[in-house]
Amino acid sequence: MLTNIMLLLAATAAHADAAAEPAAAADPIVCRREEVTGSRVAKRRVCRPRSEWAQLRNATRDTTDQLIRAATQGARESR
Repeated sequence: MLTNIMLLLAATAAHADAAAEPAAAADPIVCRREEVTGSRVAKRRVCRPRSEWAQLRNATRDTTDQLIRAATQGARESR
């Protein structure tokens, strides 16, 4: 659930940045099917420019790294 929230926040930020820039013809739209939270079967189609997918992937990776570092640091301090 935390990952979904982080993805939503990153997507919102990436979308705001993308709206500020004019659309480039060299940045093709890529569509993916994503699982709908709370459903075992439902999926939705999400289309974004390739650069926006890369920004989302990087933001997710950074957030995950921060969470892992915080968890491992807390585990080390409790010993």
